[in-house]
Amino acid sequence: MSELNKDDIIGIIQKQCRDHEITAYQIGKNTKLSILAVQNILDGKSKNPRDYTLEMIVNYIEDYLLDNKVKEPKAVYSDLKSDGVPYYNVDFAAGYEYFVSSDVNNYDFKIDYEPYNHADFWVNNIGNSMAPKIESGDIVALKLKTDINQIIFGEIYAIVLPEMRTIKYIRKSDREGHVKFVPENTRDFDEQDMPIELIEKFFLVLGSIKKFF
Repeated sequence: MSELNKDDIIGIIQKQCRDHEITAYQIGKNTKLSILAVQNILDGKSKNPRDYTLEMIVNYIEDYLLDNKVKEPKAVYSDLKSDGVPYYNVDFAAGYEYFVSSDVNNYDFKIDYEPYNHADFWVNNIGNSMAPKIESGDIVALKLKTDINQIIFGEIYAIVLPEMRTIKYIRKSDREGHVKFVPENTRDFDEQDMPIELIEKFFLVLGSIKKFF
């Protein structure tokens, strides 16, 4: 690890966890690390994690890949650099089927914004339920999550349900087996309790930028 700087190591960790669907819950359960601390590293929120923490995560990933007969992280060091993240000029709610089924190169262009270059894609937000934090027309960076245990209550997610797509805070619900969808704009929109089993996919909203003119 000494040959790489801290940002490189974090990039390797994020890529390996993304490529092999290794979750923060999985790492925390098998190490002495906090699941929340690991999740913050995977989401790019931890700006200066301890070397010891990164070393424990790398060691776990290496052991996991070895046990599952997958190439070690060193095999992908050269793939750390990014020229940006695909942007699809569609609304998350109305255009979801388009960008999830679209050909990998059928995006409008790439957005190269370093803080969110670990996102999976950028799409538009339409609607003001999250205003003023995320307003209608703003562009959001989304990161797919594959384990319901990855939900961090109080964070903003783009959620896919059978008959609805929405961007909301996810908070704990008093009802068993439910989570609460909470808007930023509580004047015009209400909170909703939603069964967890209805969540088909969910994406962490890493951040947003203002619409292009």
